[in-house]
Amino acid sequence: AGIDPASVRIVCVGVQAATSDSGERLSFTDTLPGWPEVGARARIEEALGLDVLIDNDVNLAAVAERAVGATRDAGSFGLLWMGDGLGVSVDLGGTVHRGASGGAGEIGYLSVPREAATIAPDAGDLTDLIGGPAVTAILRAHGATGSTLAELLVGLAGNEPALEELAPRIALGLLPVLAVLDPEVVVLGGPTGAAGGIALAALVHRQVVTLSRWRPAVVSTGVAQHPVLAGARELLLGEIRTRLHRDVNSLVSALPQIHSN
Repeated sequence: AGIDPASVRIVCVGVQAATSDSGERLSFTDTLPGWPEVGARARIEEALGLDVLIDNDVNLAAVAERAVGATRDAGSFGLLWMGDGLGVSVDLGGTVHRGASGGAGEIGYLSVPREAATIAPDAGDLTDLIGGPAVTAILRAHGATGSTLAELLVGLAGNEPALEELAPRIALGLLPVLAVLDPEVVVLGGPTGAAGGIALAALVHRQVVTLSRWRPAVVSTGVAQHPVLAGARELLLGEIRTRLHRDVNSLVSALPQIHSN
């Protein structure tokens, strides 16, 4: 980035895992082969010689959504992240709900609801229903070309047959979140949510209303480009402000003693 390394004091790392204790303990590390469940943050700090924060990537995206995205004025929202994997981050009044172990929102491991049997009979869990491989298969079935999910997602907003097939799957995946947390807004994020845009959000809203009694607003992400990095920046800005405030208070407390000396 062209920044003098000597000017850096703290970094933030977004990971596809549940985190607790500022990233000292990780769980749900299926996509991070070789990462220890305990001690990753300390190892990175030792290697870099810097302070390190580690946080779940979807939680960081939710931080960005609250700060500069589509939910700045929402009382509460749930961000459904759909990419290679699947996850949810829930913001309650400006605070991301992380759970006792940091595992809140790992919905990809939930079994599919009974209603999914007619549209995805081979799906075992929600990742099978709307995760990367499932979305890839749907896109290819409806004419999309490419070797990666990112390439296949180009043009999704205008691919009506693919949107129509995805929407009921996404709505079914949202029902556990709506039943437990009843957020004011649902944000469709991650590569699939961003690519589907307002067209996908409108179809999912229609499906949610049809399938359930909940009536959240459903919107597309307002931070389509690098949301995890944007959230990491917001987290670091908050940490820097806290440190500056602490340092100023320490200085103010020391002034009487300095004056007397």
